[in-house]
Amino acid sequence: MTSARSTHVASAEHTALTAGKDLAVAAGGKLFANIRESLRLFVQRAGMRLIAAAGDIDIKALSDSINVLAKLQITQTADKIIISARDEVQISGGGSYVKFSKAGIEHGTDGAFAAHAATHSFVGPRSIDAVQQAAFEQAVPRKYSQQLMVDAALWKLPDGVRAVRYRFLSEANTVLGAGNLDAQGRSARLFTEASQPAAVELDVNAGKWEQIVTERVDEISSPAGGPVLVFDYADHEDAPIVPGDDDADDPDLSRYDITA
Repeated sequence: MTSARSTHVASAEHTALTAGKDLAVAAGGKLFANIRESLRLFVQRAGMRLIAAAGDIDIKALSDSINVLAKLQITQTADKIIISARDEVQISGGGSYVKFSKAGIEHGTDGAFAAHAATHSFVGPRSIDAVQQAAFEQAVPRKYSQQLMVDAALWKLPDGVRAVRYRFLSEANTVLGAGNLDAQGRSARLFTEASQPAAVELDVNAGKWEQIVTERVDEISSPAGGPVLVFDYADHEDAPIVPGDDDADDPDLSRYDITA
């Protein structure tokens, strides 16, 4: 059955398509299925695949649950995997479990508990709203926005480029969004519906403190033997340096791009 334009098949009760071997459905545009009650797909032997060559795959249950069951194992591989819940997340295996909720983090096991790390740090309380973080990563444009741009002197060092972690913090010290600076030293943009002050926390060395030394410029007065940091911001105003009262002692900085 062929048609140069449209084909419509309708029945007052049932319609069945049956093939002894293969059944192929192809569409040059989109494939729609509107179902009033339920949809079931069953494969007896060779497995099932759902592949998107481009774009996302969204699976949503708007009023009930999503259940994923495997007899052997479930494997997820990605650059980043986010598991979030508004109330509680519980991960369990073999009787041991970890529970995440607003009340805190609870670990439980009948066996041994071992934690391996190069360093252990226990600091003050801090939380991140999973819903807020998801909204931050979606970056849906809103009326107001903020973005952090960090001078390369803090992340492009002589020993190489460092990954810099950042957090936007509200006045109540809650995390509005977190991530890593991009290749230009910029954060993702924080969008808000209203004007909202925010502080920024930077981790330029994976939580470790160390002295950062850059190339020394001898013409700039500094303590002998001390490191010198020179910042030149790309968005500065092209205004010349105004000499102070001690003009005779001012170094010649005309060959350096250092402006007010």
